[in-house]
Amino acid sequence: MKKYLKLICLMCCIALMFAVVSGCGDDAPPDTGTDANATTPSNGGATDDSGVEANLDPITMRFSWWGGEGRNLATLDVIDQFVALHPHITIEPEYMSADGYPERMKVQLSAGTAPDIIQSDVQWTDDLRRMGDFFVDLNNFSHVLDISGFDPNLLEGFCIFDGELHYLPTGLNTLTFIFNTEIMERVGIDVNQAWTWETLISEGRRVNEASSDEWFLALGQTALQEVLRSYIRQLTGEQFIRDDYTLGFTREQAIAMFELAQRMFDENVLQPAEYSFAFNLQTQMMNPDWVNRQFAGTIDLTSVLGGIIEPFADTVDVALMPIMSGATNSALSMRPAQIIGINIESNHQEEAAMFLNHFFNNEEAIITLRDTRSIQPTERGRQISSDADVVNPAVARAVELAANAPVPNTPENGPSRNAQVIVAFVDAVEMIGYGAGTPEQAADQMIAALNIILEQLRAAS
Repeated sequence: MKKYLKLICLMCCIALMFAVVSGCGDDAPPDTGTDANATTPSNGGATDDSGVEANLDPITMRFSWWGGEGRNLATLDVIDQFVALHPHITIEPEYMSADGYPERMKVQLSAGTAPDIIQSDVQWTDDLRRMGDFFVDLNNFSHVLDISGFDPNLLEGFCIFDGELHYLPTGLNTLTFIFNTEIMERVGIDVNQAWTWETLISEGRRVNEASSDEWFLALGQTALQEVLRSYIRQLTGEQFIRDDYTLGFTREQAIAMFELAQRMFDENVLQPAEYSFAFNLQTQMMNPDWVNRQFAGTIDLTSVLGGIIEPFADTVDVALMPIMSGATNSALSMRPAQIIGINIESNHQEEAAMFLNHFFNNEEAIITLRDTRSIQPTERGRQISSDADVVNPAVARAVELAANAPVPNTPENGPSRNAQVIVAFVDAVEMIGYGAGTPEQAADQMIAALNIILEQLRAAS
């Protein structure tokens, strides 16, 4: 047997024109049915009969993410699973709420103190690329990280930059209507109608007309900004900000968008901003009126759906959000739920890639994570989740509706997701919500702020 193995190794060396390889480790892509790395330690350590690594030098890595309790507990369990297979590896978790997370991440990356493994978001990638080169090319770790199950279009649209794979998507995400059917049925509103922006107003105001302490939608200013961004992208058929850092809309189109927002408040489709905007970046679960089932629903991303429907989990349903007649882009924000990359300054890049392989490909990990980061990003992961019945049916239905929308979705580009751009947009939304200006004034304020930001971005590009 030893002679046979040596012959195989020699043949591989000649065929590949490599130098002589010491040992006969398996460099093939990992078997995604198990934790592939349990039997292929990079520093030559042995494994015991259970596949657990032994006799390896101890290392410590850090992994940062944001999320609610469900996501946090599931992620901690997956870390424990990985460490049980790799006892020489310690992973220190660093998790928090979304509020303040991007600012902390950017400070850590700039200071060289960021964790080894970092959860990020597609809306921050444009800023991060301007700040520096912070993430490794995951293609370099194909011997321990199997990415074959990911949709190449999703990777190309959101995770690949200058030919390098900087991130992997944690799940499939889309904007969706999330409804409490108890209120919808009591008021007599059909959840499954073909929603338009006009029916959002005409049907939505009926909730508050029927009961003055109930509203159609719970939306903070950032969520409302996301909804309005979909509206204007449907209206224009363009990116909100073009790739050349110019505006993808006219002043008249921006005014029309803010007039829609004004109507939402004036006709009591939305709860008054003085109250609802206080819960901007916090989960809807923090709004007592949401907990008390005083909203017919919201428009939000599927990645948070499972965490916010607890008050009406027994009466939840989803629907495709409004699409205007004649639109060429549904603008449903079909995108990664989050993205995860490996810090280029990490001293344990290969071990970090091993963990990502476990995170995305190990069956136990997939079942443990459930839909805490929305629908699994790989076909195999979705099948495992479905077979194990661990995905909220509402999340699965929302993603399916968006994937089969009557109008295709064009992914948002990096400039449109720029953090400064979003802040300028949110500031104008607050002007409308708080009654501090007209749609015309909000449009002018946003355009003026964006032109300054875009001039700076063009100069830096």
